[in-house]
Amino acid sequence: MKKRRIIAILTALVLCLSAFSFTVFASEIEAPVSPKAAIDDNVPEKAKDFTDEIIISYLVPDSVVNLRNQANTAVTLQMDWSINSEDDWKCTGENNWSSKMKYGSWIDNTAPGRKVQQTSVFPANYATPESCGYEEICYDVDETGGGFINLADNKIYMRLRFWISQNGKNSYSAWSEVFTVGNTVQQDVFEASDWAQAELAVARNLGIIPDSLSAADLRENITREEFAAVAVRAYGAMAEDGLTAVYVENPFTDTANEDVLIAYALGITTGVSATEFDPTALLNREQAATMLTRVFKKATMDGWSISTDANFALTYDKPAAFADDAYISDWAKDSVYFMAANGIINGIGDNRFAPQNITAEEEAAGYANATREQAIIIATRMVKNLK
Repeated sequence: MKKRRIIAILTALVLCLSAFSFTVFASEIEAPVSPKAAIDDNVPEKAKDFTDEIIISYLVPDSVVNLRNQANTAVTLQMDWSINSEDDWKCTGENNWSSKMKYGSWIDNTAPGRKVQQTSVFPANYATPESCGYEEICYDVDETGGGFINLADNKIYMRLRFWISQNGKNSYSAWSEVFTVGNTVQQDVFEASDWAQAELAVARNLGIIPDSLSAADLRENITREEFAAVAVRAYGAMAEDGLTAVYVENPFTDTANEDVLIAYALGITTGVSATEFDPTALLNREQAATMLTRVFKKATMDGWSISTDANFALTYDKPAAFADDAYISDWAKDSVYFMAANGIINGIGDNRFAPQNITAEEEAAGYANATREQAIIIATRMVKNLK
């Protein structure tokens, strides 16, 4: 197998912490200036083709130098990172890593005027990295940030900030401008709308885009069979144990698609009758919201099934009703507003949701149809917002 250049995720650098109180000098803290990253191939022979040194350069503003010189004050550099986009930062939300230094260290990282910081990270288990959910991109990453990033095929976005601790209280600078290391991401692998590219890159990293859609025109409407494949992958990304083996005897005469049968076994989807699934039928927006809500319930609520659904209420603050609320099917309303409340699926403008096609004109225009890119993106948002 061709060796790929990979880099251990700078565990020694990642100190992203949650909820601190701001001190009186918070407004004085400037961000790191002009950050840059480069790869240094001068590494030990045993680590060749597996791990590189990464050199990060930045300027320390005088205001931060002055703070560091105050009594009982410590200045620490924090780093945040995202894979292939600026939409998947790891040191925010649930990913608040506060690991102690494990591999390597900064060289005098808080020295006044120090421009170049360097770290060498050589984990022992670099020879056989394993996938950790970011297939072929992110290997063996754990909650402390330990693991590997494949830099031969991917770009890593980074940002820095200063963490100031004084007399037991903490403040932060703003994040620096974003800088990158690794190869340029080929965004044009997606035949999709410009607005969708960044979130589709995140979806790819999470493994939500099925192979059947990886080279398809994602602006086209999505079918029931295609959305079943997306929903199954979203479930695998959300469930604590991932996607485990399921089996169900195929009740359908019009499809033997594996993803459809898995989705059916999980309770994510049903047939249009006892023996038909109608795989090529187009999916509308209220159906997409309902199926994804089932994914959420199956992944997070022990004992949930379609037959017991009435016993598993959703908890959320219901937003104001959509202008076309009367056209949202009763069986879909809870799912639609649950998704809207959690920022997963939005209206189409003028406070309309467009749940289903009502008139012949709407049917012909595909007014309420869900496109492939929309379906993939809302599945991605659900995983990110609700996992």
